[in-house]
Amino acid sequence: MKKTLLCSLLAASLLVSGCVSYRAGKNGFDASTVDPYVTLNKTTLKDVRALLGTPTLTARDAEGNLIVGYGLVGHNLGAGIARNLTKSIATIGLGSKSREYVVKNVLFKLNNDNVVIDYKKNGASYLTRWRFKTWNECERTLTDEEVNSPVTYDIDQVCEVYAEEVATKTGVPVDEVDTGKEFPFCYISCQTERGARAVFGELSNVDISVSKEDGDNSQSKLIFR
Repeated sequence: MKKTLLCSLLAASLLVSGCVSYRAGKNGFDASTVDPYVTLNKTTLKDVRALLGTPTLTARDAEGNLIVGYGLVGHNLGAGIARNLTKSIATIGLGSKSREYVVKNVLFKLNNDNVVIDYKKNGASYLTRWRFKTWNECERTLTDEEVNSPVTYDIDQVCEVYAEEVATKTGVPVDEVDTGKEFPFCYISCQTERGARAVFGELSNVDISVSKEDGDNSQSKLIFR
């Protein structure tokens, strides 16, 4: 487990502009491990940041409440790099490259005293692909069961679960589902913002370059081991 800070200097290789703070690791995350440490009307922003670190984003909802979101990401970065290198050699560098993501969002609403008054979780799985441009494929919303378990998916499984879900909803045979359908590029902070809007409504003053504070991550060993 490591705390990763992606800055604009790395934008070309990591497909993100600006600075984004999130937790990344090769294993899946069980977001339910956060539950025992959150008590509505008692847990503070300082407590949240000690547990989860510097937020992926902060924002304000329509009532002016502070929204704080974290994107917890499971993917096998080493395998992705090796796969893309092999493909690049095979296609003389002309083929598209891809990386799988399973993003689990942990989202908080806080009052003017910076006390948590609401707490939600959601997430998404998808592939990010790039070749001259960047886009997503096989993008879907995670179920509550997936969010609250350590499940994660490799590049093939991301599209398998997508195809199964589309087939169930539409009646189209699984092997006829278009897993190459392009979705707009949406990186980790974008997924976390989407997740926050889905549960807390319209947001303003969205900040995905949240500054680190003293005490951030000081209690993370309680849930990230």
